[in-house]
Amino acid sequence: MKKVTMLVFLVITAILGMSSYSYAMEYDTNRPGSDYKNFDLSAADPALCQQACQNEDKCKSYTYVKPGFQGPKARCWLKHSVPQPRSGKCCVSGVK
Repeated sequence: MKKVTMLVFLVITAILGMSSYSYAMEYDTNRPGSDYKNFDLSAADPALCQQACQNEDKCKSYTYVKPGFQGPKARCWLKHSVPQPRSGKCCVSGVK
């Protein structure tokens, strides 16, 4: 019985882990190009841009632009591919 209980626990943990999968943020990194959508964010939080990318199948990577670089608000750029990274204090990027 212990083996069955442990197996069930491991399967549930694996399923929950996959559904909440997250990818690392690349601070001070811009990935210019391959944009298919961009928009202002309601708050200066790169996690909002990351979440927007996670919610769209088409999104392969994103770049969050800090407030003051492209206007007074933070901006999110969703990308249909994974452009080469470039150093940039303006941005936080990520790859799905």
